[in-house]
Amino acid sequence: VDFGHEYRPNICVNDATMVPLEPFPLLALLQRIYENNAIAGLSIIDLRDASMFMASRLRGSYNVPLKYLVTRMFLLPDRATPLALVVAGPPSRQMVRGATLAGGSKDDIQLTAFLATRGWQVALCIEATAELWRVAGEIGVLEEGGCALSLKRRWPFQPSKLLVQQIGLIEQLLVKMRIQPASEGQIATDWTARGSLPGSADGAQRVEDIHEVNTCHVPNITMRMLDVGCGSGRDLSWLATRSSVVRVVNRVVDPIPCADASHGRATDVKVIWECVGLDSWHGALQRAAEVLALGDVPPGPAGVILHLVQIGPGTGQLRPLPLPIGTAKADKLQLLRRYLAGTEDHGQRALCNIVGPPSDFASSRWSKAIGSGRKGQDAGEGGRNECVDASALGRFDLLVSVRFLERSFLPIMARLLNPGGVILISTFVDGPGLRAFGRPQGREHVLQRDELATCFFGPEQGFEVLRDDIEAISDGREVSMFCALKHAIV
Repeated sequence: VDFGHEYRPNICVNDATMVPLEPFPLLALLQRIYENNAIAGLSIIDLRDASMFMASRLRGSYNVPLKYLVTRMFLLPDRATPLALVVAGPPSRQMVRGATLAGGSKDDIQLTAFLATRGWQVALCIEATAELWRVAGEIGVLEEGGCALSLKRRWPFQPSKLLVQQIGLIEQLLVKMRIQPASEGQIATDWTARGSLPGSADGAQRVEDIHEVNTCHVPNITMRMLDVGCGSGRDLSWLATRSSVVRVVNRVVDPIPCADASHGRATDVKVIWECVGLDSWHGALQRAAEVLALGDVPPGPAGVILHLVQIGPGTGQLRPLPLPIGTAKADKLQLLRRYLAGTEDHGQRALCNIVGPPSDFASSRWSKAIGSGRKGQDAGEGGRNECVDASALGRFDLLVSVRFLERSFLPIMARLLNPGGVILISTFVDGPGLRAFGRPQGREHVLQRDELATCFFGPEQGFEVLRDDIEAISDGREVSMFCALKHAIV
């Protein structure tokens, strides 16, 4: 469809059906998208080159250049979210080059047809013209210029819903625990009373103690997060680039060096996250490395470290895996090496630094395992490597596990968590929706109701359960929404 002053697009209305509308002007189109000053259920994907996107764009849009669409589809939002596309030329002429067809052949496919074959709904497609920017400017939905780094880190995907809902309260809790460790019980009680626990989608926004301030002179507190089964790194990258400030009232002598830090006065503290990710599939970690590199997230202690390991099964131990030979592009492997623990770029030195420091036993075990992995790789072998104790990873303030379950590792996760730390688990739970969908199958991949609180992270194990409910995702399957606090004294 060619777009000029008037369009005949398909618009996704409230019932998520594609309803053709009569031609109408740009003003009506943009007003429909930004209904009530908010994007009306769409994700706006700008497929122009990054330089064009940096210069001008629709408010709240995301950049995935068309020439990289095939290799970066993992950046797109879930398929339940309709897409509004912004393109550099006439929409009917936008082609996806080298798309894989049924049977494995490659060909050029028109953009909207390509996305439809991959399961996404394209609600509308707009050509980026001077008229579009003029009308967008008139109604206040035009963005121009801005911080290049912030725009690079504006990703189309969403992290785990559980993480988004709870992170503001988690940061407030952790900062207060770090500054006022004696008040753990009161903090947990306050969180449960004031927070967004079951069913609140806007919890992070409702926490008044988390706010935007000039951070030039704000002291930092660094927290560590472990993502077990991190996949393509959506939660890792989102948290590693998050910028938030927590305001606390000093009831004790404040260990944070700040001019305003005095008894009874409020102190602003910036929270910085160091993130570690575990996964057994090198392809997922390659995607994670690509996401991190696109956002200029540093590798190593100041940013993110990835581990290519197999967890268990049955033992909960970590077995380092060698990188594949001849099955991946050299540039993608090289990018992964930047973030991968035990490689030449930062390797064991970075691991030792971030755990600060690990025991000699754990350090030597990890070095030995990584070394044996390298030997297998250099020899072109994928042989079995020696297992490593998970304690070599160090201790963490936040543990996250989404769509992953290895029961033998759950007690180990509890030991890796610092006193006063928080654990978030959102994975599949047995229920009618999951049974109807048909997978995952087998008890080893599916939680039972109340299992986490009863068997792993309940009062008997030294935890306070802050949230334990079940929600259905877009395909109807049930997932846990579980959050627990580890007591300071067990």
